Amino acid sequence: MRPFVLAAAAAATVCVSSAAMADPPELMPSDLAPLQSHRYSVPSNIAFHAALATLQTLGFEDINADKDSGTINAVTDTKAKTIFNVFWGFGKKKWTEKAQLLVEDYGQGSQVRLNLSLKETKARGIFGTSFTDGRLVRYAQPYQDFFAYLDAEVARRGGTVNGAPATPVVGASGSIDLGGGVFLVPAKTASGYCIRAAPGYMGTGAANRPAITQGRPLCS
Repeated sequence: MRPFVLAAAAAATVCVSSAAMADPPELMPSDLAPLQSHRYSVPSNIAFHAALATLQTLGFEDINADKDSGTINAVTDTKAKTIFNVFWGFGKKKWTEKAQLLVEDYGQGSQVRLNLSLKETKARGIFGTSFTDGRLVRYAQPYQDFFAYLDAEVARRGGTVNGAPATPVVGASGSIDLGGGVFLVPAKTASGYCIRAAPGYMGTGAANRPAITQGRPLCS
């Protein structure tokens, strides 16, 4: 089961599931951070309403917005799935995705930051109890999907993306194209990746030129 459920289409929010495909390695914080924010040419009040519209388009519900603080929280649920446990018997399990946004002024425009997290809820058979585990989504695609819709919504309101980092492209094999001939390739390392680049590559620590470390070495 691939639990990250941010929809890539406006028609519905779905949980991507395939027994034949493994989850891509989670991104390191330095690689994830550039995907979590975009800057726009419009004032923060316009970006704020654009973010609200984007959440509604993607099927999020229970939207709680505070314009004064620039914060927005929303959730979306997948369908519950029946499960069986030898200790608890039959029960239900579902994933809940939560979006947390901060919209603030940035220079002459605005900046939108996004955190996505997942919580798994299980109902334990006849006991009727449940428990929830939450974790930050560290995959690229859900953030790319959200900002693709938000960019379009801001453009519809007369704004443009301003100073946003280039969005890495994730290939079918899970490799991440950072641009300039630099790739993060899935590997059996502490970070889950190695760096593939031209001979003589020197990382700067920037998102598109990650530093070479023991946990993320050059690909052999």
